Amino acid sequence: MLYLIFHLLLVSSPGSASFFSPDTNVSRVDVSHLTRTLTFPPNEKLVVLHKLADEFVLLGGRNRVYNVSISSMNEMNRYEWSSSEEARNNCASISQNPAMCENYIRTYFELTNDTFILCGTHGLQPTCAEFKKGNTKPARLISAVGMSPIDADSTSPFIRSNENIITVNVAELSSSEPLLIRRNVIKMWKGIENDVILRTPRGLSSFEQANFLSMHKVKKEVLFFFSESPMETEGCGLHKVARVGRVCEDDPGGRLSYSKEWSSYEKARIECSIEENDTDTFYFNQFAGVAESPNSFYGAFRSQLAGIGASAICKYSKKQISKSFSGGFKENSSDSPDSCARANDLEELSKLRLRPLIKQKISSNPIYIFHGKDRFVHVLAQEDTRDLNNRAFDILYVGTNLGNVLKIVVLNSESTSNVTGRHAVTLKVLPSNSKIVDMSLYSKNGLEELVVVTEQSVSLIQRIL
Repeated sequence: MLYLIFHLLLVSSPGSASFFSPDTNVSRVDVSHLTRTLTFPPNEKLVVLHKLADEFVLLGGRNRVYNVSISSMNEMNRYEWSSSEEARNNCASISQNPAMCENYIRTYFELTNDTFILCGTHGLQPTCAEFKKGNTKPARLISAVGMSPIDADSTSPFIRSNENIITVNVAELSSSEPLLIRRNVIKMWKGIENDVILRTPRGLSSFEQANFLSMHKVKKEVLFFFSESPMETEGCGLHKVARVGRVCEDDPGGRLSYSKEWSSYEKARIECSIEENDTDTFYFNQFAGVAESPNSFYGAFRSQLAGIGASAICKYSKKQISKSFSGGFKENSSDSPDSCARANDLEELSKLRLRPLIKQKISSNPIYIFHGKDRFVHVLAQEDTRDLNNRAFDILYVGTNLGNVLKIVVLNSESTSNVTGRHAVTLKVLPSNSKIVDMSLYSKNGLEELVVVTEQSVSLIQRIL
């Protein structure tokens, strides 16, 4: 096995072979002197809740939400909401870790111009609260099944869909099963009794020990990326496999007894791998992050093999992903750009809820491979950049576990084959082992600046992009 691995490292296919060697000719630039950082208290475990007009960012932390101005790198205001005394007492009887009994705020939904909803872990009892803009304390608390993770360390992506939030969480402390949920927040806020919650089936292992990365709306579909334990038929020594899941944004639910379940939930295996004749396939199967561009998704991956410090970027076509999912339904309107196929009868729905994993894999060869001490942890795509010859490029910024950001230039193409990325520069941005939770671009005076959010800081890297 080791022979096969090193054979792959030495003689991999054109377009990727050279990248298995450390990028010794790439410039490394320390940009700490060009970086402004706003630091928050330890153990905040920050997440990005919302971005306002590309100028402000709302950060959910421990018992607080911070409104930060990107241009000035100042905290403009904050909202405070701690776990209730009752929740703390109940939590203390369950957990010996006092930090678990804090309220880590993880979900945001704007109701009106002056009213919004926040949802948090609330001492292991996920709860939502209504806030009025300008008032730092909650107006009232609201029951919140599935609207926030129970554990602050769980990544819980969410997306707004009209009056709904679509998110994925473990809904009960007594369970370890994540549920993909769609809930009408307006009805929840108004206390309407028949608030319909659409979800994946209970007890059917729709997700196997899953770790979720991100959620994206593509036309009528909602796609979400995650990793989970492989099925017995696809293990092959892999600890985790990468997945993309999909539902229809306006899914009406199933029929009869399945009316509260998705009729469109499917998932597919995503592969980022090198295949060579007469050798085993080399997989990059540790899913680290996803970036979206107009026609594609870029995935950041790592190898699970100890001693092989290799990470990779693979590119996936949005059109191909949608086509793969729609192909398994009886009523397939994949040629319509605004279609979203789903199960339309009980027989089809029964099969779907038992076997949501489609047979067709969504595979890609790496467009860029990195070998070295850095491990990829996050990726951001700057879309459709033009050079002097009007050629279109995507520029990728790849965050690593050592506080570096790699700038990679990729020729823009709807194709995902025969595409290669060029490593342009490595930027030293953060201290080693800083946990990056988000990266974005901020435009100022015609210049692009990079914003990096960690679990306890926000940094703006200026004039180097």
